[in-house]
Amino acid sequence: MNTEFDLQRFEALLDRHGAEPDDWPATLREQALTLLASSGDARLLYDEARLLDDTLDAVLVETPTPLGLKTRVLANTPRRDPWLDWFTVRIWRPVVLGCLPLAVGFAVGANFADDPVDLEDQVLIAFADTDTLEALALVEEE
Repeated sequence: MNTEFDLQRFEALLDRHGAEPDDWPATLREQALTLLASSGDARLLYDEARLLDDTLDAVLVETPTPLGLKTRVLANTPRRDPWLDWFTVRIWRPVVLGCLPLAVGFAVGANFADDPVDLEDQVLIAFADTDTLEALALVEEE
């Protein structure tokens, strides 16, 4: 890793933190000021960054917020009835979320169900009907 503070790192510092040395990280400030004092290219980059900062500051200061903008924006936002909000959001959302696992369980159960009449059911039905018992060969014929 290159620990030397070069012109590229100085330019990145100006892009990230601006031209005010007090805004630069303390760990890089001394190296940046040393490079600024010793390099003409660094001074050019610094002057460009200073000009950009001054221009942005002038534009932001000279552009006032229109009077009543906040009031107009808030006046145009739709108002919701607190009772309706309580009923629609606070009641139904938990109900729907609570029923969701139940619905998923029914869907999974319906899709993975085996033959609806399994062997145990057939035996129970057979006790009521001797013909069915004979068909299952559970009762010997006399």
